[in-house]
Amino acid sequence: MDRPIAPEVHRRRLVRRLGQTIAALLVAALVWLAFTAWITPGVDRGRIRTARVERGPVSETLTASGTVVPRRETVITSSIDSRVARVLVRPGEEVTTGQSLVELDLTTARLDLERRDDQLALKRNERTRRELALRQKRHDLASRLELQQLDREAAHHEARRNQEYFDLGLISDDELRRSEIAARRAVMAQEQLVAALTSADSTLAAELQGLDLELAIEARDRDDVARRLDLASIASNRDGVVTWVLSEEGATVREGDVLARVSDLSDYRVDAQVADVHVHKVQTGQPVVVATGEQRLPGHVAGVRPTVQDGALVLEIALDQPDHPSLRPNLRVEVHVVTASHANALRIKRGQFLARDGSYKAYVIQGERAERRDLELGLVSYEYFEVLSGLREHDEVILSDMSDHLHRAEVRLR
Repeated sequence: MDRPIAPEVHRRRLVRRLGQTIAALLVAALVWLAFTAWITPGVDRGRIRTARVERGPVSETLTASGTVVPRRETVITSSIDSRVARVLVRPGEEVTTGQSLVELDLTTARLDLERRDDQLALKRNERTRRELALRQKRHDLASRLELQQLDREAAHHEARRNQEYFDLGLISDDELRRSEIAARRAVMAQEQLVAALTSADSTLAAELQGLDLELAIEARDRDDVARRLDLASIASNRDGVVTWVLSEEGATVREGDVLARVSDLSDYRVDAQVADVHVHKVQTGQPVVVATGEQRLPGHVAGVRPTVQDGALVLEIALDQPDHPSLRPNLRVEVHVVTASHANALRIKRGQFLARDGSYKAYVIQGERAERRDLELGLVSYEYFEVLSGLREHDEVILSDMSDHLHRAEVRLR
C-alpha cells in the first residue's frame, strides 16, 4: 500500500535539482566565457610598448649619415724624394710641437745641396771674372780716348798754325788742306772712341745684370733645396694625436706624399651626407641633432659644400660641444637636420603606426581593450610624431607593431 512522500523529501529533491541546474548553468557560462576569450584576439600587456599623448615641441627632421672628423688636422708631407729610414711614432700616440715623427734618408738631399753650393760658387767666380774682363776693356777704351783727345788737340793746333803760315804765304794750299783733314780725322776718331766707351758701359751693365740674375736663380734654387732639406725632418707642428703614419720603413716616398696626420682630438666636427634630392631643404644655420649611441648632441649646419658627389650633398656640422667625450675620429653617427618645428604641438613618440586607406592607424588603450583609431599626422622628427587629429592629450597609445591586428576594430588586452 503506497504512502505519500513526506514534504521534507520533496524539498530536499527540489533543492538538489535546483543546485544541479545552477551548477550546470555556471559550468556552461564558464565554458562560454573561455570559448569567447579563446576566439577573441588579444595581446599580452607585458609584450607591448605604450606612450601617452602629450604636448611639447615637435621638429621635422631630415636624417643623414655622418662621420666625426677632427676640426683641426695637420697633414704632414714629404718635402723631398727619399725613403723612410725610421718611423718614430705609432697611430694613437700623443705628440707635442716639434716632436719628430718620421726619419727620412737625407743622404741624396745633402749631396744635392753640396752640388748646388759648388754651382753657386762657380757662378759667383764667373761673374767676378767677367766683370774684371769687361772693366779692363772699358779701361783700355778710356785710355785710348784720352790719347785720342791729345791727338785731336795736336791736329787742331797744327791746322791753326798752317792757316797762319798759309796767310803769310809760307806754305802751299795742299799742306793746309792736309792739316785740316788730319784735324777732322782726329775728331772722328775721338767720337768713335766715345761711342765705343758708351757701348762698353752699356755692355758691362747688361752682362753684369744678366750674371746677377743667373746668380740669383742659382741662389734661390740652392735655398729651396736647403729649405726642403730642413723640412725633411718630419716633425709635428702642433700638440695632438697621431691618427695615421706611414709605417713601412724603407718605403720610397716622393715629394708631396703624405707621411703622417696629426689631429687635435679635443675639437671635432661632423661631415654629413644627404641625398641631392633634399638640396632645397637644407641651408646654413639650421639646427642639428647628432645621435651617437644614447647621446644627443646639438649643433648647426656650418656650411654646405657646393659640389654634389655620387648623388650626395655634404654638410659640415658644427657642434655645440665639439669636445664631447663620446666623439671619436671616423665615428659613424646619425645626423638629424631640423627643417621645420612647432613649439606646442600634440605629439606622440614614434611607433609602428601603419598607413592604410590614406590615413595612419593606431590602437588606443581603453581599460582592458585597445581601440583602433584613424590618425592624421603632421611633422615627423626622429623622436616624435605631431598628431593633427584622432587622439587626445593623455591618451595611452600602443607603439609596438600591431600589423597582425590591424583588420580588427578593437583588441583585447591580457
